[in-house]
Amino acid sequence: MSRVTETRLADFLDEIAAAVRSDTPLSDCMKRLQRTQVGWIAKTADRFADALSEGRTAASVLESMDDVFGKQCAAAMNVCQTTGDPALLNRVAQQLRRRHSLNRDSRIAWVYPILLLWVGYAVLVLPMSKTLASAMGISLANISTLPSGAQQVAEWIRQNVVFIGMGLALFTIVGIVWMVWRRQRLPFHARRQLFCSALADQVQCGVADQPAIQAAAAIAGETHLAAHPPETLADSPIGDWLRKFGVRGRQEENQQGIIAAFRSMASRHEFVGRRHHYIWTRMIPGVASLLIGGSLILGYLYFVIGPVYLSIATTTFDGGAVSP
Repeated sequence: MSRVTETRLADFLDEIAAAVRSDTPLSDCMKRLQRTQVGWIAKTADRFADALSEGRTAASVLESMDDVFGKQCAAAMNVCQTTGDPALLNRVAQQLRRRHSLNRDSRIAWVYPILLLWVGYAVLVLPMSKTLASAMGISLANISTLPSGAQQVAEWIRQNVVFIGMGLALFTIVGIVWMVWRRQRLPFHARRQLFCSALADQVQCGVADQPAIQAAAAIAGETHLAAHPPETLADSPIGDWLRKFGVRGRQEENQQGIIAAFRSMASRHEFVGRRHHYIWTRMIPGVASLLIGGSLILGYLYFVIGPVYLSIATTTFDGGAVSP
């Protein structure tokens, strides 16, 4: 299996959904894509058409297209073929694009705070560990004009400059690993939104409870729930979610209420997901940049610029350069 970008996979899912919606055979859709598209989509359509001609199912071909989200796409395709409604394929495509946007915005937003940390290390920590104003032979840690507390801080930084750099490098590596790890699955609220939407679509089409739950969990990437689905919607944890929305009784008597509850849950998770997107890509990086940048400016003024000017002023007055 291979690894493709989320946006490419989303575009391909939308093409399949459009074909299903217009009752166009997938083989004809793939031939059209071969003629009208270029690049990855055209090549993938060619391989897809060849696989269909060999007797493989569309779901199995989708599963082999991507090593992270292939199974989710295949599950969505199975539900699409069961219900005849391609809406789930469009929802999966939408979540893939949203996930790509979240990862891209997070990388861009967190580059600036991390860059500020390295700038601070280069212009503040390193000068503290070396001789400042070499022409005057003044060591920052020994400048008498610094308060005793500041001298202790400067001396501590001078002695631990290597460990500070190692800690900063470790922090950067952990951040990169975290970003890569996040690429392995959808965010929590995106998974829950997909799960609730998929379950609502299948309940509306009359799919049995356990197969519907298993398929919805596979679409959302909820591996544990997909492996051990409850027998009915009334069982935990699905039943607990429904009871919070006031849905009780037999499914046959409350089918519309169950569908409405799942739609409402999906909308709620979509809203919370958008809010988390804003917090992680705008608010927290902005506050971090402000705090780091402000601390860098104040620290540079207090530990570097201030002592130099105070030392120059002290030397000037002690040398009698200014006459009474």
